[in-house]
Amino acid sequence: MRLASIPVLIIISACASSGSSSLPPSAPRDVVTGSSRMRLPGNDASNVRTIPFAPDRVWRALPAAFDSLGIPIGTLEPTTKTIGNSGFKLHGRLKNVPLSHYIDCGSSTQIGSNADSYEVNLSLLAEVRPAADGATQVTTTTEVVARPANFAQEYSQCSSKGVLETRLIDIVTARLQSPPR
Repeated sequence: MRLASIPVLIIISACASSGSSSLPPSAPRDVVTGSSRMRLPGNDASNVRTIPFAPDRVWRALPAAFDSLGIPIGTLEPTTKTIGNSGFKLHGRLKNVPLSHYIDCGSSTQIGSNADSYEVNLSLLAEVRPAADGATQVTTTTEVVARPANFAQEYSQCSSKGVLETRLIDIVTARLQSPPR
């Protein structure tokens, strides 16, 4: 590695999340900064949950669950049963919940959790597949990047705390357990 790329590594390391995720990493990606190129490990990959409801019922309940979380639906693929948003910008909160509740973007001694003050680009997709005994396997994939809102800086990867994905499944489950109106 050339000496000129060392400061870039230090900057990226400083922006990396200090927390660890129980989710496995997704595919690594290349980052180019000036004349330097480096390979970063992937972000959060998939979270797979099996719930005891038919796939069609789960698929129909997902739009309302995304709406309850404040995530606009930008992807709706009935053939692959994939729904969600592949990237939208947020600042500070997601439907009145501080972003730091859902994601970890590191922290600053001056401002606290970076997730609550940075410009965040969030992607959350859910894919529905049949599972054994008429149940449904829901795979959620979350990717998050963020950057300071007031500085011209590149996006850095953040990690999901798994709370948003769990909340999505909990909302779907609660909707399907309640008696029809």
